[in-house]
Amino acid sequence: MVYVYTDDLDLEDSLTARMSSIMPPERITRANRYRRKKDRDLCILSYQILRYAIGQVYAPAYMPEIRRTPKGKPYFADACCEFNLSHCDSGIAVAVSGGKIGVDLQEPVSFIEDVKSHFLSPAEMQYLNETPHASAELLKLWTLKEAYGKCRGDGLIYPFRETNLLAFLKTDSIRSYDDLYGRSLEYGGCALSIFAERQEDIEIRSVALHDIISFLQL
Repeated sequence: MVYVYTDDLDLEDSLTARMSSIMPPERITRANRYRRKKDRDLCILSYQILRYAIGQVYAPAYMPEIRRTPKGKPYFADACCEFNLSHCDSGIAVAVSGGKIGVDLQEPVSFIEDVKSHFLSPAEMQYLNETPHASAELLKLWTLKEAYGKCRGDGLIYPFRETNLLAFLKTDSIRSYDDLYGRSLEYGGCALSIFAERQEDIEIRSVALHDIISFLQL
């Protein structure tokens, strides 16, 4: 299941303080590493949306300890399920699954155009040179490569220039690739891409701020 939040991102300090008060110290430390208030708020809100997502599947009060693999992929210590997070200036995506899963959400940003030669396959590059929708398709490819790597547990440390994901640009529907299932679509002005081990986990649900506040009883 993938929960996507594109609601209010300009949170009041009093609300983020209340959210922080029910977070583990290591997550607070992670949030405080960000210089921008918005990035700190996104980090805090991402964690609380993860709590909300776990609460929809398991007990509302249940939140396992989060650890990280040597490659930096977060995971739950008790292996109840797998999860993945993504946030950008326009929203947050949280994925929870009984198997491997990766998600990426990204609004249009200029730097992707500058680095495209480092992550696109030759076929993908040729396609973008010929399509009139190059900017939107490039953004989708960026999120597809991110989500695929995160699902594998490799981040972007894999041969992404040898990974051709053009088929996912031809439809918003779920497709199979490399023993995984994937999907990419436009969502709230962003590109949203998901890869999962189980097809049924690529279900998208919208979540609003009032849902999180009500769930956390703030």
